[in-house]
Amino acid sequence: MNGLRLICHFALFLILNVAAVQAAFACSPERRRHPIEITMNVEIADPYILQDHSFQQINDESEDSRKKWIEDNGLEEVWTTKSLDTLGYASGGMASNFITSAYALSGGYGAYYCPYYRKIEVNIIYRTLIRIPKEFPKGSCVYNVILEHELRHDKANRDSFKKYMLQLKKDLPQMAMYYERSAVNPKDVKQRFKVMQGSIKEAVELYIQEYVFPAADKINKEIDSPESYAADGKKIDACPK
Repeated sequence: MNGLRLICHFALFLILNVAAVQAAFACSPERRRHPIEITMNVEIADPYILQDHSFQQINDESEDSRKKWIEDNGLEEVWTTKSLDTLGYASGGMASNFITSAYALSGGYGAYYCPYYRKIEVNIIYRTLIRIPKEFPKGSCVYNVILEHELRHDKANRDSFKKYMLQLKKDLPQMAMYYERSAVNPKDVKQRFKVMQGSIKEAVELYIQEYVFPAADKINKEIDSPESYAADGKKIDACPK
């Protein structure tokens, strides 16, 4: 029985020590020297309007998107891609860069270090590119109808971007603390800093993929509904010939 008790006590001691080590290695936010300095610079530029492609070029490029639109709206038996013309299109584009700096605090005796962000800077620019066939003179009735439609897409993109960039700014501190919580060996500190920089970049890009694009896509589908196209078609038909 004494031997059994000794084994049980040893097992309990081991479990308690594992818990103590885990607690000691926890890199809590309270240990940081100062708050993270977070800067977000978001520029949502005016749309870029081009007339560098012909009607034929735009329609050749839009074959796949027209086919998808027909399928999404369940219109395969009503229309084919050959019975539709693309009079213009809008597509969003984004560029970004990320700057971070970090420091590490010793957890005691230099056995492990806790990495912390000192500064996070996120720079994002978003812009919608609008293309209208060059056959339609700028300022003409048809041009204006097409432009008005594409500007509705631009507004959907802008509004979605503004909304979620404001939310992202609020969420960034929590994201940062999540990536700080792992203790590392002294020799791995520099590599951990690189991982922390990449993690912020991936988190922001995933945020945009998960929230901004779906929100904009939902509105854009309403703008590109059969009913919306029919209404725009009537406006174009009413233009002076």
